[in-house]
Amino acid sequence: MPARPEPVVVNHAIRDFADRFRQAPVPLRRWTRPLDRRRRMLYLSSPIGLGHARRDLAVADELRKLHSDLQVDWLGHHPVTELLTADYNLEMIEQIGRFPRLRDRAVFVGNSGDVVPDSFAAGLPPIRVWVEQHYQFSATFPVYDPAEVADRAAIRAKLGYRPGEKGCLVTVGGSGVGADLRRVVAAYPAAKKLVPG
Repeated sequence: MPARPEPVVVNHAIRDFADRFRQAPVPLRRWTRPLDRRRRMLYLSSPIGLGHARRDLAVADELRKLHSDLQVDWLGHHPVTELLTADYNLEMIEQIGRFPRLRDRAVFVGNSGDVVPDSFAAGLPPIRVWVEQHYQFSATFPVYDPAEVADRAAIRAKLGYRPGEKGCLVTVGGSGVGADLRRVVAAYPAAKKLVPG
């Protein structure tokens, strides 16, 4: 196979051929002492009637009382999955109640009226009431007429951008927001060197 006329094609063909014989890299696994591991249990729940599922939930609750670090992973089918969703919702609601400082800030984009009025499940609080107690509302973003923002140059000038100036908008989300923002700020000097002006 001549490499001169199509070096990229040849290099890709060689790589593809060699990759067939390369073993996949073994992912690095960290070993944790058994006594330091969180207890986990896979619970298989029968979909034949919800009586079985309710008993399974009661057993799991009792096991959690004996071992507070127990993580229960469920394997089930409809209608059991609906009941398990209620159990999961209860677990999350209780966790947020016990450890409120684990969350930086919870913001719901919208207004209280945008939250569904349903309940998480029987015996659990209404979703809207709970969200009002645990979230801040940002209000909805205003609806605008695209014709009002059609003059891009005028808007850029109003925001203080010089003609031809480049900008970078960074948005982050999730529970590790602070770490992401620090990485963005730390990357600024290197990015600035790459963009003239």
